[in-house]
Amino acid sequence: MVIGTGFPESTDVGRITFDGNSVAIMSTGVGTIEEGSVTTDETGVFQVRMVIPSATTGVKQVGTDKVFAKTKGSFEVQKKLTIVSPDSAEGRSGETLSLKGTGFAASETRILRFNGVSITSTDHRLGPDGGGQVLSSSDQVQADSRGSFQVKFTMPPLPS
Repeated sequence: MVIGTGFPESTDVGRITFDGNSVAIMSTGVGTIEEGSVTTDETGVFQVRMVIPSATTGVKQVGTDKVFAKTKGSFEVQKKLTIVSPDSAEGRSGETLSLKGTGFAASETRILRFNGVSITSTDHRLGPDGGGQVLSSSDQVQADSRGSFQVKFTMPPLPS
């Protein structure tokens, strides 16, 4: 949720930007939206929900593109791993797991570990399953230019 205050009353402040780029927004009842451009209410306030695009890790600026604001809000992107499949996020040793990473630095490389076990292309059939890539020489996962990757691998045995 983005709340803008201190703007001129009933003024078109333009599109909401995230790290300098326009983002998709939905109104939440304070101010109006017309063709993606936000207009403040009679008190100079707007409130919108926005869709955060894939981004690399770090602090990003949130602003407007028509009316200069004395201050700009910030948003911190953090690294996140999400199980894509199986849908239940449950699996057994030997089953294929698809994993998505977001919020990494562009082209950042990491060794993937599952329950402390290094996942390799030889032992666990580690491979790409979407964005990013797997560096075969080091079995490292490399994020794409937006800081994202998606890989699949065979789950290793779990301790009993």
